[in-house]
Amino acid sequence: MKSGAIWTTILAFFMAAAGLWAGEFKPYPGSVLDQKATEKAKIMAAQSGVEGVMGTVYTTEDPIEKVEAFYRNLAKEYEMPGIGKTRKLSTGQELRQIFFIFDGADDLASSKLWIMVQNPYIADQKLKDIRNVTAIVITKRQ
Repeated sequence: MKSGAIWTTILAFFMAAAGLWAGEFKPYPGSVLDQKATEKAKIMAAQSGVEGVMGTVYTTEDPIEKVEAFYRNLAKEYEMPGIGKTRKLSTGQELRQIFFIFDGADDLASSKLWIMVQNPYIADQKLKDIRNVTAIVITKRQ
């Protein structure tokens, strides 16, 4: 009887520990915080009127496939309804976007922690600042 209780306790500990680690964002190895883009994201969030949203932007020279593989092991991939992973920009460039949810939510609207992995990185809405890097854009809600 004691061994059954011990195993139940051990199992409960590991399940609780797994719950603590769920929803944890880890920067992609070698990525760097883009302070300018992060500040711009904060301003855009404030202007949109959405409260309690924090955006952070990391970039890497690595191809999007490597970044995608890294996050596939940490979070649940989310496919945006009606939008595929790739599409053409008005500039003719191909844009790839992949979304990952870290907190187990069903969609981005209900998630408190999700990321968009994007290549190339579009740093403005008017397509005047397009960078040939892979960006990891973190959205965190309070």
